Amino acid sequence: MSGVNHPRIAVLALLAVAAAWGSTFFLTKDLLTRMDVADYLALINRGLAFGGFELDFGDGEICFKTVLPVDSAEVRTPVIRRLVRANGVAVETYLPELRAVASGKLSQSPT
Repeated sequence: MSGVNHPRIAVLALLAVAAAWGSTFFLTKDLLTRMDVADYLALINRGLAFGGFELDFGDGEICFKTVLPVDSAEVRTPVIRRLVRANGVAVETYLPELRAVASGKLSQSPT
């Protein structure tokens, strides 16, 4: 033998595999949680007329984008106020359940 300690190499290799598996587990768990959230958002978005939730799978950020189809001549302060309020109402309506889905306390069943 060339003086290499085979049991020590085996232990180090086992630790490396365990560390890689452990970090993969956290990444997989995070991805699975995001998939539950994505499914929930898809159910919500199906019923929304002028806007929708979007999920960034990279960092988990969720945003709500509101759309209002109008001509440029129709864009006035009251229209913008209604648009912003519609955005706020959608977020206020779904945020509690969305948090529960993200934390694993609720299955996907939007109100």
